[in-house]
Amino acid sequence: MSCFTLCLQIKYTEEENGGYKGTETFFEEKITLSKRKSALIIAGVLLIRALLTLLPSYEIDMNGYRAWSLYLADHGYAGFYRTFHVVYGPVIPYLLQLSGILAKTFSLCSHAHAYLIKLWAVLSDLAGATVLCLLGRRSGRMRRGFLLGVAYLLNPAVFLTHLSGGSLIRSPPLYSWAFCI
Repeated sequence: MSCFTLCLQIKYTEEENGGYKGTETFFEEKITLSKRKSALIIAGVLLIRALLTLLPSYEIDMNGYRAWSLYLADHGYAGFYRTFHVVYGPVIPYLLQLSGILAKTFSLCSHAHAYLIKLWAVLSDLAGATVLCLLGRRSGRMRRGFLLGVAYLLNPAVFLTHLSGGSLIRSPPLYSWAFCI
């Protein structure tokens, strides 16, 4: 069970308090967030994100991702960057190749293949939220890190980007959220 304590403390110097140097606590409140509650919140957020991923994408972008995915599944990386104008680094093509292999293996329709491609963005956002939680724990603000992670996952600016077929993996928005911890 995780327990967070919020408190307001005032530190006295010797001059301010007639020779007494110390700390006096005026406000203290313990907030308990159990592992079960945390797991339910995370599962609920992921369910919301998985359902929102069913919304349609920009067909031009998603058709490009599917074409890259199927090409990589058939031909591998030989000629990939010469055949297509790809501005992504090496991680995205590996994920797209895996999506293409799964789509071919299980004979997925184009909508299921698009959903599979968009799930990489959901997993990327989950990784970003995890980073925020870990940063919060490292800085001694675990609750704030957890709440920022949940807020990051539910932020419309974050998830609408990949739902529409935009960027699959985003790190700059994550950097801006990390400053809140």
